Amino acid sequence: MESSVVQTKKRISLELPEIIVDRLDSLARRMNFSRGELIRRFISEKVAEKEGQELEHSMKEGYLTNYDFIRESSAEWESGQVENCEEKGTIFPGYHEKDG
Repeated sequence: MESSVVQTKKRISLELPEIIVDRLDSLARRMNFSRGELIRRFISEKVAEKEGQELEHSMKEGYLTNYDFIRESSAEWESGQVENCEEKGTIFPGYHEKDG
């Protein structure tokens, strides 16, 4: 059974240089798309790309912000200080549920 999600569309108006419109029309014909469909696909791809870049930037910032904690945690894991964490009821050395 095929499922489809109906997306409502909103009409917008924009002005483009004639040369760009000609190039869009030419490409749309070659790809067997309407001009509108081609523009929708280009915009969707660019928006997804930008959102991915923003997510990557946020993840990098989070890593850099938490670098000291990550480094200290790694050192504790490597030195074997975490052997009894489960017995102590914690997942990280020095961390207890009531602290979190």
